[in-house]
Amino acid sequence: MIKSRKDSQEIKFQGDALFYQENLDGALEKYQEALERDPYNEYCLANISVIYMMKQDHEKSIEYGSRALEIIDSFQNETKSFNKQNALEIKLLLRRSNAYNALAEYEKSKSDLDRITLLEPQHSEANQKLKTIQKKLDEVTFTKYKDQANELLKKKEFTLALDLYEKALKVTRKATTLDNIGVYVNKIACL
Repeated sequence: MIKSRKDSQEIKFQGDALFYQENLDGALEKYQEALERDPYNEYCLANISVIYMMKQDHEKSIEYGSRALEIIDSFQNETKSFNKQNALEIKLLLRRSNAYNALAEYEKSKSDLDRITLLEPQHSEANQKLKTIQKKLDEVTFTKYKDQANELLKKKEFTLALDLYEKALKVTRKATTLDNIGVYVNKIACL
Protein backbone atom coordinates (compact mmCIF):
# COMPACT_ATOMS: atom_id res chain seq x y z
CA MET A 1 0.00 0.00 0.00
CA ILE A 2 2.80 2.39 0.89
CA LYS A 3 4.59 1.68 -2.40
CA SER A 4 1.36 2.15 -4.35
CA ARG A 5 0.76 5.50 -2.64
CA LYS A 6 4.34 6.59 -3.27
CA ASP A 7 4.15 5.66 -6.96
CA SER A 8 0.75 7.32 -7.22
CA GLN A 9 2.02 10.52 -5.61
CA GLU A 10 5.01 10.71 -7.97
CA ILE A 11 2.66 10.52 -10.96
CA LYS A 12 0.33 13.04 -9.28
CA PHE A 13 3.22 15.51 -8.99
CA GLN A 14 3.73 15.19 -12.75
CA GLY A 15 0.03 15.96 -13.14
CA ASP A 16 0.40 18.96 -10.83
CA ALA A 17 3.17 20.35 -13.04
CA LEU A 18 0.94 20.00 -16.11
CA PHE A 19 -1.94 21.58 -14.22
CA TYR A 20 0.16 24.65 -13.35
CA GLN A 21 1.10 24.90 -17.03
CA GLU A 22 -2.68 24.99 -17.69
CA ASN A 23 -2.52 21.70 -19.57
CA LEU A 24 -5.74 20.37 -18.05
CA ASP A 25 -6.07 17.35 -20.34
CA GLY A 26 -2.48 16.28 -19.70
CA ALA A 27 -2.94 16.74 -15.96
CA LEU A 28 -6.17 14.76 -16.07
CA GLU A 29 -4.38 11.87 -17.77
CA LYS A 30 -1.64 11.87 -15.12
CA TYR A 31 -4.15 11.98 -12.27
CA GLN A 32 -6.07 9.08 -13.81
CA GLU A 33 -2.81 7.16 -14.19
CA ALA A 34 -2.00 7.88 -10.54
CA LEU A 35 -5.41 6.52 -9.54
CA GLU A 36 -4.61 3.26 -11.35
CA ARG A 37 -1.71 2.84 -8.89
CA ASP A 38 -3.71 3.97 -5.85
CA PRO A 39 -7.49 4.27 -6.33
CA TYR A 40 -7.74 5.77 -2.82
CA ASN A 41 -5.52 8.78 -3.53
CA GLU A 42 -7.85 11.52 -2.30
CA TYR A 43 -5.55 14.24 -3.63
CA CYS A 44 -5.78 12.92 -7.20
CA LEU A 45 -9.54 12.64 -6.89
CA ALA A 46 -9.69 16.20 -5.55
CA ASN A 47 -7.56 17.50 -8.43
CA ILE A 48 -9.68 15.69 -11.00
CA SER A 49 -12.70 17.31 -9.41
CA VAL A 50 -11.09 20.74 -9.88
CA ILE A 51 -10.34 20.05 -13.53
CA TYR A 52 -13.94 19.06 -14.22
CA MET A 53 -15.12 22.13 -12.34
CA MET A 54 -12.91 24.30 -14.56
CA LYS A 55 -14.37 22.53 -17.60
CA GLN A 56 -17.89 23.28 -16.31
CA ASP A 57 -18.68 19.54 -16.07
CA HIS A 58 -20.42 19.86 -12.72
CA GLU A 59 -21.66 16.27 -12.55
CA LYS A 60 -18.16 14.83 -12.91
CA SER A 61 -16.77 17.41 -10.52
CA ILE A 62 -19.33 16.27 -7.94
CA GLU A 63 -18.59 12.60 -8.66
CA TYR A 64 -14.83 12.88 -8.08
CA GLY A 65 -15.17 15.32 -5.20
CA SER A 66 -17.63 12.96 -3.50
CA ARG A 67 -15.27 10.02 -3.94
CA ALA A 68 -12.47 12.01 -2.29
CA LEU A 69 -14.77 13.04 0.56
CA GLU A 70 -15.81 9.41 1.11
CA ILE A 71 -12.15 8.48 1.50
CA ILE A 72 -11.56 11.34 3.92
CA ASP A 73 -14.66 10.35 5.89
CA SER A 74 -13.36 6.80 6.18
CA PHE A 75 -10.13 7.89 7.91
CA GLN A 76 -9.73 6.74 11.46
CA ASN A 77 -11.01 9.33 13.93
CA GLU A 78 -7.54 9.62 15.46
CA THR A 79 -5.96 10.26 12.08
CA LYS A 80 -8.66 12.70 11.02
CA SER A 81 -8.34 14.84 14.14
CA PHE A 82 -4.57 14.92 13.69
CA ASN A 83 -5.04 17.61 11.03
CA LYS A 84 -7.42 19.97 12.77
CA GLN A 85 -7.58 22.33 9.80
CA ASN A 86 -9.36 19.82 7.54
CA ALA A 87 -8.16 21.95 4.63
CA LEU A 88 -8.71 19.39 1.85
CA GLU A 89 -12.13 18.42 3.16
CA ILE A 90 -13.21 22.07 3.30
CA LYS A 91 -11.93 22.73 -0.24
CA LEU A 92 -13.77 19.70 -1.55
CA LEU A 93 -17.00 20.65 0.20
CA LEU A 94 -16.80 24.20 -1.11
CA ARG A 95 -16.19 23.03 -4.67
CA ARG A 96 -18.97 20.48 -4.50
CA SER A 97 -21.32 23.10 -3.06
CA ASN A 98 -20.50 25.39 -5.99
CA ALA A 99 -21.19 22.58 -8.45
CA TYR A 100 -24.52 21.76 -6.78
CA ASN A 101 -25.39 25.46 -6.87
CA ALA A 102 -24.61 25.60 -10.61
CA LEU A 103 -27.00 22.67 -11.09
CA ALA A 104 -29.68 24.43 -8.96
CA GLU A 105 -29.49 21.68 -6.35
CA TYR A 106 -29.66 24.20 -3.53
CA GLU A 107 -30.44 21.79 -0.68
CA LYS A 108 -27.31 19.76 -1.44
CA SER A 109 -25.26 22.92 -1.81
CA LYS A 110 -26.51 24.16 1.56
CA SER A 111 -25.76 20.81 3.18
CA ASP A 112 -22.10 21.04 2.12
CA LEU A 113 -21.86 24.62 3.34
CA ASP A 114 -23.40 23.60 6.68
CA ARG A 115 -20.78 20.89 6.98
CA ILE A 116 -18.01 23.43 6.35
CA THR A 117 -19.32 25.67 9.11
CA LEU A 118 -19.28 22.71 11.47
CA LEU A 119 -15.62 22.12 10.66
CA GLU A 120 -14.70 25.79 10.65
CA PRO A 121 -17.44 28.02 12.11
CA GLN A 122 -15.74 31.28 11.07
CA HIS A 123 -15.22 30.28 7.41
CA SER A 124 -16.23 33.59 5.81
CA GLU A 125 -16.77 32.30 2.26
CA ALA A 126 -19.00 29.44 3.43
CA ASN A 127 -20.99 31.73 5.70
CA GLN A 128 -21.53 34.24 2.90
CA LYS A 129 -22.56 31.55 0.44
CA LEU A 130 -24.93 30.10 3.02
CA LYS A 131 -26.83 33.38 3.09
CA THR A 132 -27.06 33.43 -0.71
CA ILE A 133 -28.18 29.79 -0.91
CA GLN A 134 -30.77 30.33 1.82
CA LYS A 135 -32.25 33.21 -0.19
CA LYS A 136 -32.48 30.97 -3.26
CA LEU A 137 -34.09 28.20 -1.22
CA ASP A 138 -36.56 30.68 0.24
CA GLU A 139 -37.46 31.95 -3.24
CA VAL A 140 -38.02 28.42 -4.52
CA THR A 141 -40.13 27.47 -1.49
CA PHE A 142 -42.13 30.73 -1.60
CA THR A 143 -42.90 30.24 -5.29
CA LYS A 144 -43.90 26.62 -4.74
CA TYR A 145 -46.36 27.49 -1.95
CA LYS A 146 -47.70 30.53 -3.79
CA ASP A 147 -48.25 28.60 -7.04
CA GLN A 148 -49.95 25.71 -5.24
CA ALA A 149 -52.17 28.17 -3.36
CA ASN A 150 -53.05 29.98 -6.59
CA GLU A 151 -54.19 26.70 -8.13
CA LEU A 152 -56.30 25.94 -5.07
CA LEU A 153 -57.80 29.43 -5.23
CA LYS A 154 -58.83 28.80 -8.84
CA LYS A 155 -60.50 25.56 -7.72
CA LYS A 156 -62.24 27.49 -4.92
CA GLU A 157 -60.54 25.43 -2.22
CA PHE A 158 -60.12 28.50 -0.04
CA THR A 159 -59.11 26.93 3.27
CA LEU A 160 -56.26 24.93 1.74
CA ALA A 161 -55.18 27.95 -0.30
CA LEU A 162 -55.11 30.13 2.83
CA ASP A 163 -52.83 27.62 4.59
CA LEU A 164 -50.39 27.63 1.68
CA TYR A 165 -50.43 31.42 1.36
CA GLU A 166 -49.59 31.63 5.06
CA LYS A 167 -46.69 29.19 4.59
CA ALA A 168 -45.43 31.29 1.68
CA LEU A 169 -45.47 34.43 3.81
CA LYS A 170 -43.59 32.68 6.62
CA VAL A 171 -40.83 31.77 4.16
CA THR A 172 -40.27 35.40 3.22
CA ARG A 173 -40.18 36.34 6.90
CA LYS A 174 -42.76 39.08 6.53
CA ALA A 175 -40.72 41.08 4.01
CA THR A 176 -42.72 43.55 1.94
CA THR A 177 -42.34 42.69 -1.74
CA LEU A 178 -44.66 42.81 -4.72
CA ASP A 179 -44.98 39.03 -4.49
CA ASN A 180 -46.01 39.28 -0.85
CA ILE A 181 -48.57 41.96 -1.65
CA GLY A 182 -49.99 39.61 -4.30
CA VAL A 183 -50.23 36.86 -1.70
CA TYR A 184 -52.05 39.19 0.71
CA VAL A 185 -54.52 40.17 -2.06
CA ASN A 186 -55.17 36.49 -2.82
CA LYS A 187 -55.63 35.79 0.90
CA ILE A 188 -58.30 38.48 0.97
CA ALA A 189 -59.96 36.85 -2.04
CA CYS A 190 -59.99 33.52 -0.21
CA LEU A 191 -61.55 35.10 2.86
